[in-house]
Amino acid sequence: MDMEKIIKIDDDLKRNEELYKLFDEEKRLKSRTGLVEKITTQREIDNLINSDSKVLDVGAGTGVYTIYLASKVKEVTAFEPSTSNFNTLKLKAKDFLNIKAYNKSSFDLKDLEENYFDLVLIFGPMYHLSNEKDRKDVLSQAKRVCKDGGHILIAYINHDMVLISESINYNINIFSSSAYISEKQRLIDRPFVFFKVNEARKMIEDKGIEIKEIIASDGFAEVLSKQLEEMTEESFNNYLDWHLSHCKCPETLGATNHLLFVCKNKK
Repeated sequence: MDMEKIIKIDDDLKRNEELYKLFDEEKRLKSRTGLVEKITTQREIDNLINSDSKVLDVGAGTGVYTIYLASKVKEVTAFEPSTSNFNTLKLKAKDFLNIKAYNKSSFDLKDLEENYFDLVLIFGPMYHLSNEKDRKDVLSQAKRVCKDGGHILIAYINHDMVLISESINYNINIFSSSAYISEKQRLIDRPFVFFKVNEARKMIEDKGIEIKEIIASDGFAEVLSKQLEEMTEESFNNYLDWHLSHCKCPETLGATNHLLFVCKNKK
């Protein structure tokens, strides 16, 4: 199925299933652009875990963070709805006794034990849940299964910066394309779902979840994607150090394609 047909699928899970037959998340996070996001996210994860931690990874994709965590924590439970992504995750997870991987979605969190996890990762759902009720439900469930005083990390795609990076890298006329609703100054939420910083912030705070930090997880990496790939190793490593020292500055939040909300759970 091509992207034009995928965009027309209204059911979020069915659209997600078809999308990841085409979209290679594994490849994205191996690029230097993706590496910036991954390293930034891993640094935040490392600050919140220890060898006794129990972690839930919702929307685990091909297991980038699940596998990273397996050697660092007591156990990892991973939910991934896309069959293609799950098959890759399952293959990777077979060498780790402390990984429980399920071909399930954020709609299945109600089956998990209350007050059980020290850290909950919500890295996929907000990219794909087009219904507001479903987004509220996943946050409620994350709050329920996370321990009091535990942490919840939530990732969003930043609406306004996507318009800029798409204009630079892919479609110079995106503002006159079918993907853009000029009357609303909004992208359509297909195949991904997009949020402004304040929209994401309000969503989390309305569920009584405390936001500790908001991080520009990939910063300027998307608009610099071509340049990052052409940099020498020394230049890229220096850029990465620069990014890590600036990604928590408020002024970078409008310039990143991906936002990471570091939250503390309170019952």
